[in-house]
Amino acid sequence: MYKFAEVLKDLVFESGKSLRTIGIESGIPHSQLSRYVRTTIPKFEISLKLASYFDCSLDYLFGLSDSKGKFYGKYDITKFVPRYLKLLEDNGTTHWKFSHQYNFSESGIRQWKHGIVPKMETVVIIAENLGTSIDYLLGK
Repeated sequence: MYKFAEVLKDLVFESGKSLRTIGIESGIPHSQLSRYVRTTIPKFEISLKLASYFDCSLDYLFGLSDSKGKFYGKYDITKFVPRYLKLLEDNGTTHWKFSHQYNFSESGIRQWKHGIVPKMETVVIIAENLGTSIDYLLGK
């Protein structure tokens, strides 16, 4: 998660383009891009736009993989909750314990079960600590 801004800065540098140009081409306001290269973590939809624009995996974008990979494109967010619960079980823990250990909302799972996409910070924490990829969690 903390690597996101660093990876994004590298991708911007490698592109040789300004944030303004990238903003126009990606449909993401350059003022938002400026916040992302400093510290702010984007929402799921913006993360997808960035991964698409730079043609990289979400795992690479968030610093969980050294391999750039390719942008996957389509995600089935309905797979998130079952995959998350299975990973918890495989790791011998519960949502309550895990959410308290990593300091995210215990009540979030109710929203996730209704199709609300979790915050990307939360998805990164889950992927890092349950030994999986962001792409897998989000339905790749």
